[in-house]
Amino acid sequence: MLEIAASLIICAMMVRVVQGGVVFAGGYANPPKIDTESLRYGVLASLFAVYLLDVDYGVALVAAVVMHEIGHVVAYRLMGHRDATFRLLPVLAMRPISQSAPRSEAHEMFIALMGAGFSIAPMVTAMLLSQGVEGAYPRFSSSLYIFASTVAALNFINLLPLWPLDGGRLLRMLGRSLCPSVTTRLMLAASAIAVAVALHMQSLQLLVICMLGLHALVKPEQFETKNVPMSRRIALYGLATYAAITATHLVGGAWLLAWFFWPQ
Repeated sequence: MLEIAASLIICAMMVRVVQGGVVFAGGYANPPKIDTESLRYGVLASLFAVYLLDVDYGVALVAAVVMHEIGHVVAYRLMGHRDATFRLLPVLAMRPISQSAPRSEAHEMFIALMGAGFSIAPMVTAMLLSQGVEGAYPRFSSSLYIFASTVAALNFINLLPLWPLDGGRLLRMLGRSLCPSVTTRLMLAASAIAVAVALHMQSLQLLVICMLGLHALVKPEQFETKNVPMSRRIALYGLATYAAITATHLVGGAWLLAWFFWPQ
């Protein structure tokens, strides 16, 4: 019973935070536009994921991606971008989430954090409910636990400080505010350390993730932005939030992350 109460409180808090990005004046919900091209390929990728993986893991992975992208869309709308578009498979999307760029780096940071931040409530809720129904419904409990772990693992990976993941974008923004003279070197160092760890631990998966941003080594100007850097105070708040969200997902998906990066 305690797990259900805690889950309801967490969900209520999330609804309160994101309400402004879903419900507009007059109290009417206005669903975002959908990028049909990414949706088409996303559905095919989803079916492939369910076929390739165990059904529970495949469905959980698809749901994790959907929730993550919804978080970004809600964040854009909270920042006033009413044209925000949902993309099921961002890498194949024909259009950006919004046609207008965030008005400040603080807005950009909030948007980058909200993909993983939005996913915390369903992840923790599923984890708590899994424990609450374990005795009475073991099969359902197992599915909830897999779902929660997959959500946590996916979002932790996305928060790694590697370009072009959300974590890499956050590192760029925080670096521009806290240590602007070494931001590019800081980002390259983060990638170099991750590659060294991947080689030392013989993790092909981590190495592949590192390779995603190799093009940035040739064109480091991609790290630049037209927005004015955040104030140091806001950047420190952002850093603390980034650390808290990352730690939450690390705890929730620790066993699955260990299996993914270093399978036995």
